[in-house]
Amino acid sequence: MSGWRACLLTICLAAVGCSAKPKTPIVIFLDGAGHFGYAGNVKQGLRQGGYAGRFESFVWTSLLGPGVDHLLAARVGGHAAGLARKINRIRASDSADPIHLIGLSSGTAVLMAALERLENGVMVDNVVLLSSSISARRDLSRMLRRVRGHVYVTTSLHDGMLAMLAVNADGGGGPPAGRVGALQPRTLARSDRDLYRKVVNLPWRPAYAGYGWNGGHVRVTSPRFIEAVILPRLRSNDLFPLDRPVHREPYVSDVPHPRTRLSIYGVASPLVGGAPAFLVTHKGRRYIGDDHGRVNRQPGTVAGW
Repeated sequence: MSGWRACLLTICLAAVGCSAKPKTPIVIFLDGAGHFGYAGNVKQGLRQGGYAGRFESFVWTSLLGPGVDHLLAARVGGHAAGLARKINRIRASDSADPIHLIGLSSGTAVLMAALERLENGVMVDNVVLLSSSISARRDLSRMLRRVRGHVYVTTSLHDGMLAMLAVNADGGGGPPAGRVGALQPRTLARSDRDLYRKVVNLPWRPAYAGYGWNGGHVRVTSPRFIEAVILPRLRSNDLFPLDRPVHREPYVSDVPHPRTRLSIYGVASPLVGGAPAFLVTHKGRRYIGDDHGRVNRQPGTVAGW
């Protein structure tokens, strides 16, 4: 091989070896009590939305039925410790790959306990609690220190399953988070309140029925809802436009009226539809959104905007 060809080959190999490894996200799903197999719905929704990363289901069931899972297995430290070890291993092998956790019902109790057991410095990216049966007033501060992005909590007063609960999966009192949302504990230390900027409740709205979630307990795993509402919030650790964290300061915008009502006429976007449209500003960019949390990011849909 001639000298210049050998030199060229060396340069090419060096360039390939030094090129940045593409990030490969992973979603870890925890099913609810009884492990009835809703991982398939969640995975389908993610794939429909273009998610090409890894998807794994963490099995924590006792195999003794949903009652035992909810009352006992969800609180057994061994399951949470096992998930924590799994996350520690993933993070040790690659510190940059995004890690997202999604839990359903009682599975959210195992998920939360696992995050509290992570090694120092180990962080995950985003967490989704679907129809969570943990106490709404549970102190999330330890878990939130392990989250880079946000914790999204779906809530619905139409959830008949949670309405019948006598005991929450984590043993805490009061209504479950899946009914009323995650709430700041009344005794939360002032230094921990800012952590709740990471917590975003996603209450059920009639418009979500169009995505397959009718407000019911397990229908929240509808592939269309996962695709349209959950997946977009996993694509970034930034706060999604129009989402409102549990703890927030007064809204400050760089436009005179941050929620200026707009006429829907001339808005050529199916995301706005017939709902009242609002002009909002997020990180210097303007968006049109509606009260269902849906956003049209395309500029120029309103004359003069």
